Amino acid sequence: MPVPWKNISKTKRVICARICAFIIALSFLYPLSAGASELRLAKDFIDLPPGHWADDLVQELVEKQAFPPEVIIGNKFGPDKILRRDETLLLFYRGLGLPVIHHPDSDGDGISDQNEFKLGTDPTRQDTDRDGYADLAELVNGYDPISQSKAKKAFADLFKDISLGTWQYDLVYQAKLDELISGYVDGTFRADEPITRVEFIKIGAIAGKLKLEPVNESPFTDVKDGHWSIPYLKAAISQGLISSDQAEFKPQKSISRVEAAKIVAKLSKISRID
Repeated sequence: MPVPWKNISKTKRVICARICAFIIALSFLYPLSAGASELRLAKDFIDLPPGHWADDLVQELVEKQAFPPEVIIGNKFGPDKILRRDETLLLFYRGLGLPVIHHPDSDGDGISDQNEFKLGTDPTRQDTDRDGYADLAELVNGYDPISQSKAKKAFADLFKDISLGTWQYDLVYQAKLDELISGYVDGTFRADEPITRVEFIKIGAIAGKLKLEPVNESPFTDVKDGHWSIPYLKAAISQGLISSDQAEFKPQKSISRVEAAKIVAKLSKISRID
């Protein structure tokens, strides 16, 4: 017969709560594929009460575990919190059900086996050319990890600030392979930095496979005609993801978590995911 919760000691309650939180957190470290978890995670947030205009769409995305661990485990959603770059990828991949492949790193050097095969380095040895410098260190500093010469070699798909074992690892590498992101010229991804509104729309249009038209006329006064973002903005407008009712789009402004959730929720209903 089940034991009433009130009859369980405080210590055991704390242990149970920690175990539940640990299980949920683990889901972020292992395959981020669609349907990876069947947990029902609908919950009440103290800063997003029932009846709030975004409550239903947020609950839908929570069930897909489309937010970082602190949101899934905690009791605050943070609707006005500025969206980070890593959080953006999690929102799109899980919100849209995009597949993420686990990329093993056999020698633990921070370069996935898949990337080592592309580079021609040995996935079982951290120092392929045995010159005393690890492959990753040579790549980061612009040297060839295959030869002991000082010849330069490109970064390939590396991000030196994304570590193996973090929940971002597979997600960021998959986004790079899917050409949703390119990173910075210094080989970093800068996961903690905010995403801008125009960057978010571009990623969403690509991830959602929206039809892009070669147009140059801007729908907003603060985006110049001919700007690279116009095809993405036009596609987003045509699908109702954003509105052109306002004269300005504020492309370089950061996007809030609840605003981003609204766009992804809409995109999940219309995108053509193969």
